[in-house]
Amino acid sequence: MPEKIINVHTHIHKSQDIDERVRLWRECGVVKVCVQVLATGEANSSYGNQGVLEWMRKYPDIILGFALPGLSWEVDGPEKVEQLKEQGFTGLKFIEPVYAYDDERYFPLYEKAQQLGMPILFHTGYLAHSPGVPQPGISQDKMRAIRLDTIARSFPHLRMMMAHLGSPEFYVGLS
Repeated sequence: MPEKIINVHTHIHKSQDIDERVRLWRECGVVKVCVQVLATGEANSSYGNQGVLEWMRKYPDIILGFALPGLSWEVDGPEKVEQLKEQGFTGLKFIEPVYAYDDERYFPLYEKAQQLGMPILFHTGYLAHSPGVPQPGISQDKMRAIRLDTIARSFPHLRMMMAHLGSPEFYVGLS
């Protein structure tokens, strides 16, 4: 019997043939794919929450969506997490925060995710960027793996995943 594979961290882009990608996942024995939203808007090359939601609805047997709440200057409230859960998202993706992950402005989001049993995948470490595209407030320092320690201690039942093991500070991510 072939092994069952669950991919917990992937992205889908508008330039890809998603139907073909799903076919290949199945062919390779992938049974579930956690698709992480990279951007909140639909103008980017990757799908935002709405785009991923559409693919989740087309392939509900294989695609689990991880939505991106608003992490910018005005942080989404816990009601947004509840709305995302009601829409069918399995978990949340945290990336490009304006404030550090352990900033208390995000605590209501963590509390609601914990309450709803929604895991959060945190992008940690290096973050690629497009040269010439301003990203005010975005810093790798705000996404360091060590910042997850405070969250884990404050929300002991929150299911957390760390993408990229805090690259280049792997020793922190592994500890």
